[in-house]
Amino acid sequence: MSWAAAHSQYAAQPTPDRPDGAIIATTAPERWGGEAVRILDLTP
Repeated sequence: MSWAAAHSQYAAQPTPDRPDGAIIATTAPERWGGEAVRILDLTP
């Protein structure tokens, strides 16, 4: 995992002000398969 992906995954984790976590917008949704994050598929 690259530092960018690790940072995105960490930043998307639930917090008190965002209990469901953030959504990761990506054009490579398959990269996030099996990860505990929500994604927004931006693939055209």
